[in-house]
Amino acid sequence: MGVFKRHGNYWIDYYDGDGRRHRKKIGPQKKVARHALKDVQVKIAKGEYLGIYEERKTPFKVFAEKYLKMIAPTVAPTSLERFKGIVNNHLIPAFSCYVYKVSKKAIQEYIQKRSEEVEPATVNHEMKRLRHMMNKAIE
Repeated sequence: MGVFKRHGNYWIDYYDGDGRRHRKKIGPQKKVARHALKDVQVKIAKGEYLGIYEERKTPFKVFAEKYLKMIAPTVAPTSLERFKGIVNNHLIPAFSCYVYKVSKKAIQEYIQKRSEEVEPATVNHEMKRLRHMMNKAIE
């Protein structure tokens, strides 16, 4: 981590909380670049880097429970039972991570695994439910 100069501008070089390396162009003043680096380091230490706070990192299981409560008033009781079965029996065990870490790769692996076990229509129903959950998470 540090401050360096390239082509007349100062850059900061640092690693975020997940271990990813970042380099950002700050400008022609070294003092400003040093302050920017210190600010980023403080935010990383507090878990505030890029506006993501540790408290806001919601586990998939916790969000799934909130999601089921959220949709309960808007769907028929039989549909709600079917959705609970999909979420509790299949999606929660498959995605045991934070909501923001559900990746396309993990979803593709889930689809492949489930396609070997059940009919394509069943996988499609599960993916519709997951898609709706993720859209609600974004909202």
